Amino acid sequence: MTAPVVEVVGLRFRYPGGPLLLAVDEFSVSEPGLVAVMGESGAGKSTFGALLGGQEQSPYEGSLRVFGQEWSAVVEEGRDADRQLHRRRIGYIPQGYGLLPDYTPWDMLLLDMGDAEIPQAERAGRAERALEAMGLAGMADRLIAELSGGQQQRVAIARMLARDVGLVVADEPTANLDVATTRDVLDALRQAARQIPVIVITHDQWVADQCRWRLDLPSLATDGEDARPETHGVRRVVDLWSPAPGQLQTWSVDRDGGLLSDGEPSELPEGALAASVSAGSPAEGDGRLLVADLDGRLWARQGQGRAWGAWERLPFDGTARSVATSAGAGRLARWVVQDDGQLWHQQVGPQGASEWARMEAPGRVTSVAAAPRGDGGTELVVSDTAGCAWSRHDGSGGWSGWEGLPVDRVRAVALSTVGPTSLERWVVRSDGGLQHSRSGPDGGWSDWQPMSAPDGLRVVSVAAGPGPDRGQVLLAVTADGALLQRREEGEGWSDWVRC
Repeated sequence: MTAPVVEVVGLRFRYPGGPLLLAVDEFSVSEPGLVAVMGESGAGKSTFGALLGGQEQSPYEGSLRVFGQEWSAVVEEGRDADRQLHRRRIGYIPQGYGLLPDYTPWDMLLLDMGDAEIPQAERAGRAERALEAMGLAGMADRLIAELSGGQQQRVAIARMLARDVGLVVADEPTANLDVATTRDVLDALRQAARQIPVIVITHDQWVADQCRWRLDLPSLATDGEDARPETHGVRRVVDLWSPAPGQLQTWSVDRDGGLLSDGEPSELPEGALAASVSAGSPAEGDGRLLVADLDGRLWARQGQGRAWGAWERLPFDGTARSVATSAGAGRLARWVVQDDGQLWHQQVGPQGASEWARMEAPGRVTSVAAAPRGDGGTELVVSDTAGCAWSRHDGSGGWSGWEGLPVDRVRAVALSTVGPTSLERWVVRSDGGLQHSRSGPDGGWSDWQPMSAPDGLRVVSVAAGPGPDRGQVLLAVTADGALLQRREEGEGWSDWVRC
C-alpha cells in the first residue's frame, strides 16, 4: 500500500488563549490527484493550507504528518535543515500567487530553484520544461506585472514543477477570476495532479466538483469541537435510458467514483473508479453503457433490458474526461471529451465500431450531449471553457456549422427527446441554475426558460428522457449530492421530489 503523503489525525489548532480555529479528525492523501478542501468562512481552510504547506509554525494538538514527518516535531526541535527540506518538498501557492511583479517568470523559477539548492547545471533545463508544460514558453521574459491572473497562476504552478515537489497546496487559486480563467487554472492544476497530489483550498463549488476527493471542514461556530469533517469523492453525474416502453433506468456516479443503477451499486471493471457515465438504446431493450474512469480510460458494456454483459475496455489514445451517447433507429454514436478539451466521436453499427474521429469545436469543450433528431440526423450540444454553449446537427449534407446559443456561464449541457419530432436543450449554469429550450415542428427553438431547484439548491448535473406519457422525466444532481426528479405533466411540471 502506498504510504500517505499527508496524514492527519485529531488535529486541533488555536492560537494561545484563543478560540478553536481548525478541527480535522481524519484526513489522508496517498496518490496523485486533485483534492478540494472546503468549508464555510471561519472554518480554517487557509489555516489548514498553511499548516500543510509548512508556513504556520504555531503549536497544534493531534498529528499532522507530511512525507512521514510530524510537522510540530520539526518546528519544536528547531531543526532548520529539516524545516527547509520539508518546505522544498511542498509547493505552497498562497492567495495572490506569491510572485514578484518586477521579475519575469524565468527569474522567478531560477530564484526558487536557488533557494531550493537545485544544482546550477540543472536549473535552466528545469525552468524550460516547467514553463513549456504550463504553456508559458513564449512569456518567459515578460514581467509578472504584465501577465493576466490566469497566466500568473500558471507561473506559480511552474515554480512547483521546476522544483520537482511531491505535494502542491494552493490556497484559493481561482479567487476573483472569471469563468474562462478559472477553467484555465483548473486545467493547469489538473495537469500537475497527474504526477503528484494537489490540494486546493477553495470556496467554489464548481472547483470542488472537478476534484477527485474532497474534505469538508466543519463550521466551528455551529458544529463545535466534536464535529467530524466529511471526506468523500465529489464526482456526481447522472443519466437515464428506457429499457422498455414506460420504464426508466437511472445511472449515476457516486461521491467515491462508484457506479449506481437506480440508486443501487453496479459493478465496474476491477480497480476502476467512474468519472462520467452515459446510457443509450439504439433499439428497444438494447442497452449500451459508456463510462470514463478517473484514469481517463473508456469502458463499454451491452445489455438486454436490465441484464448487462461484461465490461469491454475501448481503445482510445486520449485521456477521457466526460462521455455521451446518441442512440436510436438502430444507430449508436459515442462522444468523448478529452482532458485537453478536444471532442472525439465514434459510430457503432452491426459490423463493429468505426475509428475515433476528432471533431473541431469552437473552443475547448467541457461537456457534450447528443440526441437523435426526428429527421434521422443527430443534434449535438457542447459547452466550453469560456462558459458558452454551441450546437450543430448532421443530415444528408453532413454537419452544419456551429451555432452559438444565447446563454452564458454554462457549466454543463444535456439533450432529451420529446415525442417523435421535438428535442429539449438543457444547460446547467455556473450559479447552479437551469435553463431549457424546445424545438418546434418548424425546426425553430423556443426562448430559453429558467428553472430553479427547490429550496435554493444548486444543480451540478442534469439528465432528461421521455416519460411514460410522452412528457419528460428530469433528473438533477445538486451540489450537496442529492438526486432530484420532476415530471412534465401537460403544460407544466410536477414538484421536485428527492429520489
